[in-house]
Amino acid sequence: MKVLLLCDKFPPYQSGGAEIYVYRIAQKLKEYGNDVSIISGGVVKKPCFRTMEEKFDGLQVFRYNSCYPNLPLINMVKEIVDPVAIRHLRAILKKINPDIVHAHILQKGLSLFSLIAAKKLNFPTLLTVHDYWLICPKYFLLDQKNQICTKKMCFKCLRGKYIPFRNELMKYISKYVDVFITPSQIMKVYLVQNGFPKNRILAIHNGIEFDLETSDKNAQKNFRRKYGIQDDDKVILFLGRHKPYKGLDRLIRAAPYLKIDKFKILIVGHEVKGYDDFIRNLAEMLNIKSKVIFTGNISQEDVWTAYQISDVCAAPSLHPDNSPGVVYEAMWAGVPVLGTIFGGTPELVQDGKTGFLIDPRNVREIRNKLEILLTDEELHKKMSIKAKKVVRQKFSMELHIQKLQNIYHHLISAAKNR
Repeated sequence: MKVLLLCDKFPPYQSGGAEIYVYRIAQKLKEYGNDVSIISGGVVKKPCFRTMEEKFDGLQVFRYNSCYPNLPLINMVKEIVDPVAIRHLRAILKKINPDIVHAHILQKGLSLFSLIAAKKLNFPTLLTVHDYWLICPKYFLLDQKNQICTKKMCFKCLRGKYIPFRNELMKYISKYVDVFITPSQIMKVYLVQNGFPKNRILAIHNGIEFDLETSDKNAQKNFRRKYGIQDDDKVILFLGRHKPYKGLDRLIRAAPYLKIDKFKILIVGHEVKGYDDFIRNLAEMLNIKSKVIFTGNISQEDVWTAYQISDVCAAPSLHPDNSPGVVYEAMWAGVPVLGTIFGGTPELVQDGKTGFLIDPRNVREIRNKLEILLTDEELHKKMSIKAKKVVRQKFSMELHIQKLQNIYHHLISAAKNR
């Protein structure tokens, strides 16, 4: 089966969980005997408005590079339609002639009209909805007060940077999608509430698989030494985007009230200067500056080592995370999760069994649950074992790929019978 994946970015230019997920399914689909190609955008490289074809980790990758000026109006328009990108996409589609087109994040490099282009060439087309962009131009479904949005007042929230009838346009484009895949039930609920067709939306959780099952003791020892983590330090891991809506400041505010002294908060991921400075200043004000460690971006091997030395993985997001990859990864590594009650996290974390669910707005609750996870060794061991078991039984990459292939075959068969 010839599978074409569309995604704004692709390794080594990935920026978030969705891009990493696309890379993982591409490799697994190939392993299962499929002919897999990828079209990506967002490459910061000249020449402008060109497509470069290359091999990356055995995968055929077409990288389209646009060089539009970084202006708000241009950005808003090209998220929906980029005529140059569409012309390049159509040429590649005709060259590859795939059996199925599976789109992911499109708006920052390829534009949403890619779906129309694929469908008008009669290719079965599906879209995995990784974030809330289809129904929220800000992606995060938070209003001006950082509360989960329920009023659909986009023009007020965006203060003049809103294209009229934008959300109606999203629903029009949805007519060119055979199937929507949502990695959580809650995302499906939100889409249906906003007028998307319920009968064409399938909720399928993502799959996870780490190439590295264990990191050796020397790697763990070297990692601890590099970042000043003592052998008897309890480690609270935060891995993800350094943005206010991810709730990192809530974790920092809870930490001074822990009744244990030997702990470190390990913050992994690309540093964002303004926000990270705020976190550093907050930690200093709360007298825990020496306990907060920023690693910046690190290799996948070091990410796995970070999980291996961690006692808790904190995911206290204030916005309704769709299906956070960090939760899958932590459970795979056997690290109990302190997860938000919002979004898709409650579909992954079994409260009291594989971790705890908390209201990230409640600092006292964060502190209380953290303290239990860091001091109750018997409960921690049970949660670790349970997390590994659940993620391998319910969210393995093998199971996920089987579900995807079943959808692919169904759509291909339906297209042939039209």
